[in-house]
Amino acid sequence: MIKSFRLKNFTLFREEELHLSPNLNVIIGENGCGKSHLLKALYSLVAVSAEQGRKITDHNLAEKINIIDAKLQFIQTMEFEQIVSSLPIPDSFSTKEHLEQSKNNYGLSLKRQREDLIKEIEGSINKPTKAFLEKGCAEKLNNVLRPERLGNLTSHHVIGDDDRRAELFISNADERTDIGISFSANSQSGVQVESLPQSWIREKPVFFPTRELLTLYPGFVSTYDNHYLEFEETYRDTCLLLGLPALKGERELRAKVLMKPIEEAMGGEVILDNNGRFYLQQGKKRIEMPLVAEGLRKFAMLAQLIATGALLDKGYLFWDEPEANLNPKLIKTLAKVILDLCKQGIQVFIATHSLFLLRELEILQKGEEYRTLSPRYFGLNITSDGVKVEQGDEIYDLSQIVVLDESLLQADRYLDME
Repeated sequence: MIKSFRLKNFTLFREEELHLSPNLNVIIGENGCGKSHLLKALYSLVAVSAEQGRKITDHNLAEKINIIDAKLQFIQTMEFEQIVSSLPIPDSFSTKEHLEQSKNNYGLSLKRQREDLIKEIEGSINKPTKAFLEKGCAEKLNNVLRPERLGNLTSHHVIGDDDRRAELFISNADERTDIGISFSANSQSGVQVESLPQSWIREKPVFFPTRELLTLYPGFVSTYDNHYLEFEETYRDTCLLLGLPALKGERELRAKVLMKPIEEAMGGEVILDNNGRFYLQQGKKRIEMPLVAEGLRKFAMLAQLIATGALLDKGYLFWDEPEANLNPKLIKTLAKVILDLCKQGIQVFIATHSLFLLRELEILQKGEEYRTLSPRYFGLNITSDGVKVEQGDEIYDLSQIVVLDESLLQADRYLDME
């Protein structure tokens, strides 16, 4: 989990450090105050590290270790003893000695196999290097934020080009995965690693943009990889996750519990057909995703990411304006799903200016079901010296919330009409 995020001279920000919650982090602010910049910068650094950390699964080594662990448990069972008792016993052994010797020999063999696999895992994943991170972080920031050159991401509130050096630093619960980079205002496409992690992040990040991607999905990844497109790379990353196969077994059952309120709101379930297109299955009726309402398509996208395991167990969700295109009834369901994801171990980051969503989250967190969650709120305010960040454990810790102020002013204007 990410503990803090420090940024200096980055886009609209002069120098800020955000102390984060392991559960829910809510970024609040009016349009143009840098909410999306924060999410995308944080996502970019996590994504570069996590992409390497996930390579363990490419070798099926984790599954092999699980099988060996199961065998080590098996040799302690009565079933194993029955198998050994049916084998010829050397003259120099009693039955009990034969059993213990068999357990020891087989156990030592399994432990050696396990140690060899762990060494193979460690050897199969490249250790973090400055050269790789400098290239990877620069490319990710360029592809996600889409500046014409990387130096354009430095803050324009700094006087003098010599001082315009941007810094981004992530501090994690696992200190070995901390990462920090910097780049100058003159940089075309290069960054400098200031803090080199000792190991990669293993949990996967998911970026949920303001628009849904299910209607864009057919053929998008291959087109993106083979042609120059002006779409940000978060679209590609999320489309890859949408196309993963559905879960099976115990994790599938857990996913179904999470998806239940979403599917009830949609009136059906999401289907990815062999033709590469998504559909909403409502009973016997199958509806093409472009014909589904925009708000329900966002819910369908969320359900698909849960069904594939991208949003299950530990991980990160970065969601830009989750309330967009949703009516108040759906926002109520959305708030519950967000908190359910937090309970599953997902560290959630949302950027919003919806007072209705903020209130709904607060109402739910006062209840018994979500009382153990510890949210953090971040208010972004535009000043003459860049965007300043207020933060606190409750929304009332923020002294200035534009969305709240404007809602109260509107209420006053409405009452004045009487």
